[in-house]
Amino acid sequence: MCNSFLGIDISKEKFDVHLFKQEQRWSGQFENNTKGCKRLSNWLKKRKVGRLHACMEATGSYGELLAEHLYAEKYKVSIVNPKIIKHYGHSKMQRNKTDKMDARLIAEYCR
Repeated sequence: MCNSFLGIDISKEKFDVHLFKQEQRWSGQFENNTKGCKRLSNWLKKRKVGRLHACMEATGSYGELLAEHLYAEKYKVSIVNPKIIKHYGHSKMQRNKTDKMDARLIAEYCR
């Protein structure tokens, strides 16, 4: 069973993340390239993340590198239909939309 949940809002140039680890929460932003993936791994290790479930919306090819990187790190990765996240946001009455808030919403859905 996972004890940490990572929501990822991904775009061509960058990705925003929101991490839930028990009662703790962190947000971050990384470049969407190999260097950014490695920085995310170090960021997770710094927070002593063990078993992790990472979720991201299906965005075509933008998320492939990161999904493969997280999978290679032995984390559980889910790629979710964006419509599901959109409807989940409506159910939570989320009206404001920023990349940081989307990452948090995806983490909540993942949890």
